[in-house]
Amino acid sequence: MGGNKGGFSGSSWLGVARAMLPGIAVPGLLIGLAATFLMLTGGSGQPEQQQSRVDADGRYQLVTPWNTVFDRAMLKGRPYLIWYGCTDCADGSADTLARMVRLRKASGQGDEAVRIVMITLDPQRDTPERLRQFVDHVGGGVIALTGNAEVVAQVADNAGIFVRRATMPGGALQIEHTSDVYLYDANDDFFARISPKDSDAAALAKLRGVFKIAPRNAETTPGGRSRKLS
Repeated sequence: MGGNKGGFSGSSWLGVARAMLPGIAVPGLLIGLAATFLMLTGGSGQPEQQQSRVDADGRYQLVTPWNTVFDRAMLKGRPYLIWYGCTDCADGSADTLARMVRLRKASGQGDEAVRIVMITLDPQRDTPERLRQFVDHVGGGVIALTGNAEVVAQVADNAGIFVRRATMPGGALQIEHTSDVYLYDANDDFFARISPKDSDAAALAKLRGVFKIAPRNAETTPGGRSRKLS
């Protein structure tokens, strides 16, 4: 028979609204609220994606799976791994990132010591919602970022990432790209590449090596720990 089981019908909602808002033209109010919602969401029912940007020095602001702005400056202070790819790349994006999570654990430094970042090369399809599902699948607190296609292309170009797009028979898009993971130190300086061809032992040696570089605003104590300079 249909109907709204366990809830209010449209007429019920109008009755409640009239009781709570006497003297106000409720239908007009509801229409106004709906128009405001559509304006904020771009008419799609989903919040509009945050704006992304990049400057000539490579500083960027991209968008997280939760549709918030992520500034590259947030990465400074701890080493981080960054990989450029997409959620459905043929080279196994989830496997690449899962390997980085595993290597980080093997380093013995803890999950907070090294952040793992993915920047999508397919921003048209890798929306914040899609990235959220992807990072939930990968686990390990991976930070996935997307943004405007032109901005993402510039960020990848600044990093020297090879990207080639090809349309396959049947119309499917294939993206070929650099498969290495880039390792940066706590000063946001490039330290090493981790290649898919590297053994886990070789990759782990690079990851452990980055911890020997102290932040420039710190000095190293005899015990090997960093201490901030005043």
